[in-house]
Parts: sequence; structure tokens; C-alpha cells
Amino acid sequence: MIIFWYLLLIILAVLADYYWLDMDSKRWGWFKKGSKKQKAIFFTLVLLVTFIGYILIDIEYFKI
Repeated sequence: MIIFWYLLLIILAVLADYYWLDMDSKRWGWFKKGSKKQKAIFFTLVLLVTFIGYILIDIEYFKI
């Protein structure tokens, strides 16, 4: 269950930054020109890498 909360937190942080905090397109301006497929691949990879990082950092707390 804790894995779900980590994943949800990551998704919400990225979406908040993309849609709400980056109003002048300084961080994500380069990204808005990409196709939907490129955006999906990028967000999937960002989520995967971040999620793996959380697991590696907190591996002692999981009962895997």
C-alpha cells in the first residue's frame, strides 16, 4: 500500500509542476512541442526512474 502512495505523490508532483507551477513555460517549454507519444514515454520513464529511486532508498522498510 505504501508503494501506491509513493507513486501517487510522484504523479501529483509532476502534474502540479507541469500544469500549475510552470506558468511561463521556463521549465517545460521545450516539452510542449513533443507529440503525445513522446510525452507519454517521457512521463513513464520519469515515473519509473523516480519510483525505482524511492524503492532503493527505502528498501529496508519494505517487506519484499
